[in-house]
Amino acid sequence: MRYVLVECNPDKLLVRKLGIPKKSIIHAGSKSEVCKRLEKRMTNSVGLIDEDPFSVQPRYIKKLEILENSQKFGIRVLFDKTRSNYIIVLSPRLEEWIIKASGEAKIDLEKYNLPGDGNKLHKVINSNLTKFESLLGELIDKSDRLLALRDYLLGG
Repeated sequence: MRYVLVECNPDKLLVRKLGIPKKSIIHAGSKSEVCKRLEKRMTNSVGLIDEDPFSVQPRYIKKLEILENSQKFGIRVLFDKTRSNYIIVLSPRLEEWIIKASGEAKIDLEKYNLPGDGNKLHKVINSNLTKFESLLGELIDKSDRLLALRDYLLGG
C-alpha cells in the first residue's frame, strides 16, 4: 500500500481534500519524523513537508534527486531511488503556500475569517480546522496550485 506521510493536521486535511484515502495518510508529527520514516521504514510512499527555508534541513533531503522544481506552484518534488519514495516540498510553508493559492484564485481569506499572515494563519488552522476546511473546499476548484499538488500526490 502506498502511504502519504504528513507533518500536521492541516496537511492531513489538505491531502484528504485532494482525494487521498484516510487509511493511506500517516500523521508523522514533524518534518524530521516524515523524513526519518521514509528513509528507514517506508517504500513506495510520499511525504508532504514544508520547505521551512530558515530551519535546519534533515540530512535525508540532501540525498534525494530533484525531479521537479516548480516556482510557479511553489512545489518541489524529490525522489529516493533506493526506497522509491517521493517527498513533495511546499515552499516556503503550507500557510504561505495557501495564502498565495488563495490570492491567485481571487479568494478572500477574510471570507473564512482567516488571517492573511502566515504565522497567524498557522496558529488559527492548527487550533481550528473548520475554517481551513471551508477554504479548501472552495480552493480545490479554483487553484492551479492545489490541482498540481493533487497530481503529484496521486501520480508520484
